[in-house]
Amino acid sequence: IPLSPEQHLLLVSLYESKLRTGRIEGNSVIASRFRWTNTKFNRKLDAICEKLNRAGVEGVKGTPGLNADGRRENLLNWALSNGVVTRNDLALVRAASSAADQRAADS
Repeated sequence: IPLSPEQHLLLVSLYESKLRTGRIEGNSVIASRFRWTNTKFNRKLDAICEKLNRAGVEGVKGTPGLNADGRRENLLNWALSNGVVTRNDLALVRAASSAADQRAADS
């Protein structure tokens, strides 16, 4: 399933958050690391979930009884079990966060 670089970064950020804190942090916390708006983060998350749902991946589309935390956990589990996200990708989060900080400092 093809993902844009930012969609891949979003998945890696879910993984990094889980490793660092023991849980996936809220969308606004993760979005702020890249200086993304909540809307941008949520649209990217929704687009990934929609792609996967169309491909037959269960538990990534909002349904009654499945809260946002469960959807993000299912999404992360899919990404890890399919090799879409690995420990080698974690450097992407640091690089993107640093780049966002630098852009903000240059503004």
